[in-house]
Amino acid sequence: IVELLSHQNFADMRYAHHPAFQFTVARAIYKASLRYLSEMYGTGYVVQPLPITTFSAVLKEDSVQLSWKPAADKLEPSAFPTTYKVYIRKEDGSFDNGVLVKGTSCTLPIEKDVLYRYKVTALNQGGESFPSEELSVCQVADAKGEALIINAFDRVSSPHYFVNETEAGFVHELDYGIPYHYDLSFVGHQYEFNQKVKYKNDSNPGWGASGRDTAMVIQGNTFNYPYIHGKALRENGYSFSSCSKNAVTKINNYDVVDLILGEQCDTPLFELYPTNLQQTLFEYVQQKRSKLIITGAYVASSKKSELFMQKGLRYTLLQDSATQNGLLYAASQKMFYNLQIWPNTKQYFVQNVEALSPIDTNSETLLYYTDTNLPAAITVGKKSKIVVAGFPFECIIGDEPRRYLMKLLLE
Repeated sequence: IVELLSHQNFADMRYAHHPAFQFTVARAIYKASLRYLSEMYGTGYVVQPLPITTFSAVLKEDSVQLSWKPAADKLEPSAFPTTYKVYIRKEDGSFDNGVLVKGTSCTLPIEKDVLYRYKVTALNQGGESFPSEELSVCQVADAKGEALIINAFDRVSSPHYFVNETEAGFVHELDYGIPYHYDLSFVGHQYEFNQKVKYKNDSNPGWGASGRDTAMVIQGNTFNYPYIHGKALRENGYSFSSCSKNAVTKINNYDVVDLILGEQCDTPLFELYPTNLQQTLFEYVQQKRSKLIITGAYVASSKKSELFMQKGLRYTLLQDSATQNGLLYAASQKMFYNLQIWPNTKQYFVQNVEALSPIDTNSETLLYYTDTNLPAAITVGKKSKIVVAGFPFECIIGDEPRRYLMKLLLE
């Protein structure tokens, strides 16, 4: 029996709804159970490893080089991995059963024009870790150029909550939060926020009461967005490699850099533009003929990185919550694009998108939100191009629209 959290305690529930806390507490219970059994039966134990970090998948002519780093568990030395398993998936097929690797890198053969997808787990005698994020590569025959996809969207979060002297609660209408892969717990919106309203019966539960009519699975962060971006890049004639934001080093040799920010923003556990990423991006955009594409729901929201955005990338926030209908229009293409703005089981959705303003005389608006006529995507620069969209590219509905949208962003 685990006496840990109370659904009647708002302070507890602020933690309980956060995926990072869920992982931490579940791992703590697992470790405690393991140690108890070890002491009871007088045996040793080994703790399951943590997921790997600093993952990259880089094209090398007719092969791909995968590399990563182990994650140390500072509270449990036995959790260090001894081997790794690399899982491979082609296109929309299933992952294979995995290949064991002793070191922290490997080189694997690939075929031209085939989109490969990879994930890695860490192993020891205690078991197998959670999988890493999913990276992708594709070597396109007669490619127009090579792109690097940087997945900088690793955030998970609880739903939006507030507390004041008289009221407190969760407001999903403002932010459902970002589940780890998916969430099964949502049954309805909270409607009673007054802390003084007491429980009467199950039909009148008082403060914290929520509806029970909208139970559903909500898609969260699935950590596989290089595949979605890469598919659109391949259809536009570009080969591509991909990496996590922690694995970014030298990127100056790439024709295009596609930065995935998704719903990343500054929170106590996560950051929109980490310092090392700022430095790398700044060096890249100083080159002639470089092209940087940035997409995300909070690309202009960071106070911590405001100077970098304005001076380094030459854009700023014009307005948040820039659309209600999620419909975009590209005048040059005479095309409309739909954003996923409703919770569902197949694709994470956005509740906030931003309108952007350039800080550059050489600028152009590529996309508008149809209901507000605010700029949804802009391009700045002349010798080097920076394209910034105030919405996540992967939240555009449909493969074909994403292909045409990537064409717009590339050109």
